[in-house]
Amino acid sequence: MWGKQADWCQYSGVVDRQRIGIVLMPATKNFRRSWFHARDYGLLVANPFGQNAFTHGEKSKITVKQGDQFRLRFGVLVYGIPAEKPLDIAGHYQSLLEE
Repeated sequence: MWGKQADWCQYSGVVDRQRIGIVLMPATKNFRRSWFHARDYGLLVANPFGQNAFTHGEKSKITVKQGDQFRLRFGVLVYGIPAEKPLDIAGHYQSLLEE
């Protein structure tokens, strides 16, 4: 997957009947939505700076003045559950938004 925006992205697989995975959830209060990038060797990235790389749009530039804060928030859910059990990612994402 390359350059798709979403509320979250999950990367998982089944090992010994256990679904093992990770979910990245960028906060909606970040300065911009993130683009996701994943590779089949285990890489999963949420990147709010990749506007040019993912869309061929303007290059990302953020100026933070001395003394100002620049904050990015991301939720990370690492899990191992029985493969047949559903995972409520939307519920975990909603909890992140409420913090």
